Amino acid sequence: MGRRDHQQSNSSSNLAGLSGSGSASATHHTAIANNDEALRRMSKLVNSLLARNDCIPFREPVDWRGLELWDYPKIIKKMMDLGTVKRKLERGQYATAAECADDIRLIWKNCMTYNADGSDFFLLAENFSRRFEDRYKKIRAEFDTGDDCPGANASGSGGGSGSGSG
Repeated sequence: MGRRDHQQSNSSSNLAGLSGSGSASATHHTAIANNDEALRRMSKLVNSLLARNDCIPFREPVDWRGLELWDYPKIIKKMMDLGTVKRKLERGQYATAAECADDIRLIWKNCMTYNADGSDFFLLAENFSRRFEDRYKKIRAEFDTGDDCPGANASGSGGGSGSGSG
């Protein structure tokens, strides 16, 4: 968001001017606008998740010391929460919507990894994951989110949850 982005856009337009091809520059600017809009939609999605009353366990980092969950950092290698995702979005720390989606998926994955299958926290994370994927699918359909291929992340996000839960 800061100076770096401004410098990059200036150098891009300077290079486009030297090449004599305006169409490459127009495509580049469309891609940037598309990515910016996808990230704005991700921000709205995150805010809507944060606004839910049942989101409390995912709003801030797990206070594993305060809760005396001494094994938590041994089991969960990369901690993530929606408050951190929101701050990273606000600070322009995601290059693509797909990067943001990966962090959001990590929240649910961490919760389902640490908590027992069928526990309240596990089921809550599973429901949030399903809700998130439904909304993210719409963003992916409308924008280039930076995902390599449409099903790229499906296997890593609890792919087997549809048939066994009842």
